[in-house]
Amino acid sequence: MTKIIFISFLICIVPLFAVVCGPPQILQSEKIVKEINDDKKSTWKADTYGTKEINVEEFKQKYLGVILPFKYDKNKEMEKELSQKEYGILKAKEEKLPAYFNWAKTNKTNCPVGRIRDQSNCGSCWAVSTASAMQDRFCIQSGGKINVELSSGYITACDQSNYACRGGFMNRVYDFLKINGTITGGDYDSDVGCQPYSIKPCGPFLDSHKMPCVYYLANNPKCRKKKCSNDWYKYQEEPESSTYKYSRWSFIKGNISYTTEYLMRKEIYENGPITAAFLIYSNFLYYKKGIYIPIRSWPMGGHAVKVVGWGEEDSVLYWIAQNSWSDRWGENGFFRILRGTNAGYFESMVNEGKPDIKKS
Repeated sequence: MTKIIFISFLICIVPLFAVVCGPPQILQSEKIVKEINDDKKSTWKADTYGTKEINVEEFKQKYLGVILPFKYDKNKEMEKELSQKEYGILKAKEEKLPAYFNWAKTNKTNCPVGRIRDQSNCGSCWAVSTASAMQDRFCIQSGGKINVELSSGYITACDQSNYACRGGFMNRVYDFLKINGTITGGDYDSDVGCQPYSIKPCGPFLDSHKMPCVYYLANNPKCRKKKCSNDWYKYQEEPESSTYKYSRWSFIKGNISYTTEYLMRKEIYENGPITAAFLIYSNFLYYKKGIYIPIRSWPMGGHAVKVVGWGEEDSVLYWIAQNSWSDRWGENGFFRILRGTNAGYFESMVNEGKPDIKKS
């Protein structure tokens, strides 16, 4: 029988006679990792990634980026026990889907869903995750005919409703992709597409001694509109025919007939990867493998990722998601997180878009 795991959070640490409440400003990497890895009941393992300590505020500014549409109190419990009626039990009208599915490993298409992007020291996860999911959806829904790399750099720089490396709202970037769309562009220094990502990879997950970040936080890239920065690209300016848009987009949310968890799986299975914005907790930084469950940790801020599938291991349900912190982090750039309990609000802020294939 599938286990339904309920989550609660410690809000105070009590060392001997002193009571310390509130989130730490410096994370002691080795101590946190040892605590997780020594816990025999833990469903996941951690890694220091060569760090001795991590400054919380610095990490938030560099490597997160989603502005959450709600306020949260760091000194109160974030998660409440969620009823089975809300998340844990399939409703009568829900069709049966595979117990395991992963777009990054399926043979249904030849689309490169598993390619890991790196946002570097820029709070652009909102742009990177949406560009990656949009690229997959165009490829999958066109039957592999539209197989191009879409530019997260263009979205980061040109979506003026958001704040580039200083963060962004998911609803705004989806509006941008519907109205303006994006153009082609690969990873940093890739010579792929019109506007490759302009910020050089750096930071703790690429070995901070070999790939240090020159700046505390990357400067916001300038919007070049559709003028190409890649001298090797076939155009100097991206033509309208190479602009890719969504015809519509929506939030995925449960209703009287279907749970959010089921609708997420159905959308992924039928149409391709989706994006999820969620609340990051401090020990997530050290995730290496397994099924992440955000316990014994402090909320840090919002982050956005691409969700490619789901599964079950030892009766624990999980989502499969693709992060943007390089392929050295986590399970080769991916991670698994508890499914069906809205852990870290992972099932609360989920988006999908429909590619405008006729105009592309």
